[in-house]
Amino acid sequence: MPSNQTPNYALNQWSRDDRVLMDDFNADNETIDKVVKAVDRRVDALAASKADASALTAVAQTAAAEHIHIGSIQGDGVDGRTIQLPWAPKFGIVMGRSESNSMMTFLLPGYWGYIHEKFSLLKDDSDLPKLDGDKLIFQVAYWLNAKNQTTLYVMFR
Repeated sequence: MPSNQTPNYALNQWSRDDRVLMDDFNADNETIDKVVKAVDRRVDALAASKADASALTAVAQTAAAEHIHIGSIQGDGVDGRTIQLPWAPKFGIVMGRSESNSMMTFLLPGYWGYIHEKFSLLKDDSDLPKLDGDKLIFQVAYWLNAKNQTTLYVMFR
């Protein structure tokens, strides 16, 4: 018979004077088997939930790719630069710098509006970028296509 047990799972521990019985070993093995199986179930459950999360992420990314297009350009300083989009957006946002000011331009097919670092304006301005079907056109270079300036855009279907 053991004289001591481990603190976590009450596994048997013997001293030199203890009588060792096969029943004690069998009881320990049964305890170890149950604990390992419980851990195994938890790992399986976590793996299953992770797989489900991965599947949900894939579905969300597919749905987003069908309805949202995100991109960027490095300005080349050329008027009339055209970016081919994967589809004709219903709404777009273009963010970057115009001359030395930060700005955000909102685009609808045929309409423009922008928020400038110092003021906001909603009007038809032929210098602003525009949507033309499945194209984003930077009509005048200083509006968000200045040389070596990064401009980001998000298009919505």
